[in-house]
Amino acid sequence: MTINARDRIRGGLFGVAIGDALGATLEFLTQDEIRRHFGCHTEITGGGWLKLEPGEVTDDTQMTLAVTRGILANPQSPREAVGKQFLHWFQSKPRDIGNTVRAALSFYLEFQDWDQASYHTHQVLGGKTAGNGCLMRTLPVTFAYDRNPEKMNKISRELAKMTHYDPLAEATCAFYNNLARQLFHSPENARDKKRFLEAALKETKKYCFDLPAETLETLEKAVLEISSLPKEELSPTGFCLDTLVCAIWCFLHTLTFEEALVEAVNLGGDADTIGAVCGGLAGTFYGYRSIPARWVNILKPKAEIDKLSQQLYHLVSGTTRHR
Repeated sequence: MTINARDRIRGGLFGVAIGDALGATLEFLTQDEIRRHFGCHTEITGGGWLKLEPGEVTDDTQMTLAVTRGILANPQSPREAVGKQFLHWFQSKPRDIGNTVRAALSFYLEFQDWDQASYHTHQVLGGKTAGNGCLMRTLPVTFAYDRNPEKMNKISRELAKMTHYDPLAEATCAFYNNLARQLFHSPENARDKKRFLEAALKETKKYCFDLPAETLETLEKAVLEISSLPKEELSPTGFCLDTLVCAIWCFLHTLTFEEALVEAVNLGGDADTIGAVCGGLAGTFYGYRSIPARWVNILKPKAEIDKLSQQLYHLVSGTTRHR
């Protein structure tokens, strides 16, 4: 089965949403609690602490779609357009929004400047702005700037820093986008997934050389340990690097989209975001047609994801005036 660019873009965006919707049921639960109440959670049933309807999504998907719409509005320099989308979403009073994102968007309304908003958020939160709220939304950057990896890394970091000031957040997002780009171009039925990590790490170090050396060393150490890390040592927290490690571990240690997503969300903890981050990778690698129809059909924003993935494909393929 041929996996073309359209199929991979659609698979990536749907992968984010499905991981989000599947994992939201289990968010904040421990693995013991999941086993006790669900056995192994494999269906999109809603519920969870947000009391979602089956197929509803959270901020992970909502912000990913906001990034997509912003990029489509101004591909050359998307930060302000993405920011408008964030603010529109924020002012709709979403049920789920992370503390770092909430603070940054609130400060933007006060300062009207993303750099100031991000910096003040960092100060108010005591320097703790390396959460996964930037990582969960960054996949569209890969597709939009696939042909220009230097710009892809630049935009990835710019969009991360709008809300997350910590350089490790920037590095994590850039690495994720570089990894997704490797998967976007991967040969069909590729077995050695570890080599994609090594290539993505090389690209991240090449294009993000101006990040603090300590930051890049921390990222490299974590990435190189993923494949040999025992499952028991995974930490499904909201820290960007923990989420990245969990998501990649599940992608590496499974053979299908469905296996990867089930493995990811059943880690518990920040299950919706780990599911979304893993789903973005798995959907990009395996393609849309690998996703179980029962999961796709129940998604509330299915039509919007279809529309945006189509528009993003046209942007990438050069069949639209936006370049």
